Amino acid sequence: ERALSLNAGSLEVAIEAAFMGIDEAECSTSRGEDPGPALARAIEAFDGVVQGHPRCRQAFHGRAKAHRLRADWLDERGEDPRAAFEAAIGDEEKGMEVSPGYAEAMLGLALAACDLAEWQRVRGLDPTQTYARAIPAAESALAIAPGSANVGNALANLLRSRADWSRSTGGDPSAGYAAAREAYGRALAADRSHLDAATNLASAWKAEGDWRASRGQDPDEAYRQALEGYDRALAIDGRRPFAHYNRGNVLKQIAERRRDRGLDPTEALAEAVKSYDRSIEARPRYRDAMNNRGLAFLDLGQWRAGRGEDPTSAYAEAGAGFGRVTEMAPKDAEGWFNLGIAGHWLGDWRLARGEDPTAAYEEGIRAYDRALTWKADHARAEANR
Repeated sequence: ERALSLNAGSLEVAIEAAFMGIDEAECSTSRGEDPGPALARAIEAFDGVVQGHPRCRQAFHGRAKAHRLRADWLDERGEDPRAAFEAAIGDEEKGMEVSPGYAEAMLGLALAACDLAEWQRVRGLDPTQTYARAIPAAESALAIAPGSANVGNALANLLRSRADWSRSTGGDPSAGYAAAREAYGRALAADRSHLDAATNLASAWKAEGDWRASRGQDPDEAYRQALEGYDRALAIDGRRPFAHYNRGNVLKQIAERRRDRGLDPTEALAEAVKSYDRSIEARPRYRDAMNNRGLAFLDLGQWRAGRGEDPTSAYAEAGAGFGRVTEMAPKDAEGWFNLGIAGHWLGDWRLARGEDPTAAYEEGIRAYDRALTWKADHARAEANR
């Protein structure tokens, strides 16, 4: 700020000041604090740079990064991030117009579009057009920088996301998963310590395992590869929240397979909960990890109830976790639905034992009502209610 007061027209200082806003926002996120004000300041600063220097590619790229971080923040709060993602993609495209060989903008476009495509995919929205914008950008960036692990990882993410979409619409994703694993392997060949590529390669194996399981095929080898992959990623950085989270998801899937075969799932569920706990320690507002931790406790409660053991503590732990989810994102219909299940199943247990289930059922009904408030066509909430 002092430098700008001495030389208000300095492009270099203005860009550095704007990027400081992004750094501040990332620090806030890592502490579990609200990055919104810092991102707003960063975007405003980049707006000023662009106004004074309309052909400054770094300004477009920096503003795109701020918009992408804002989109991630909105998504974490359960709000619609599409406009922020589109703003990020638009700014990267402007940077590419100003400088056609600008590999950083191509990579930034691929990253923003991949996040947008994933957001669309998990909500059943068609991301085909998003892939059509992102994959060519990633391929062009890789052609310019063939040894870039970052670009290779971004391309692999897009290939895996597109395979996930193919699976969700009735297609066969096997070839897409294999192509993604190959691309992650090339990224790791360029940089063995590339944390994102190591984590994402494990996730591609997990996706393959889920696909095999859904078709009645044996997923055990794919899940084994996934667990080993997450362990390798965590050996690089033990505080990686996404790696802990997905390691927990694999263990939860293994527990469900054991349960379905009449085998005791409690050890795998306990390990899954530990992974979710480590994920939340590293990222205190990690809503997905909190939600899946609660689902693991629901599974544990079901297993105990089926064996005539008291599931109360497991259902209570699940309900407390879903309560935190809905505190963070009051419009999260799925969080309210899961909270309803915790009360509902506790009521079923009390009823089966001849105890008064009224309080538990009322808690479940209130939560189902909130789920229906935010998603009126939530069929499972309506049926369970």
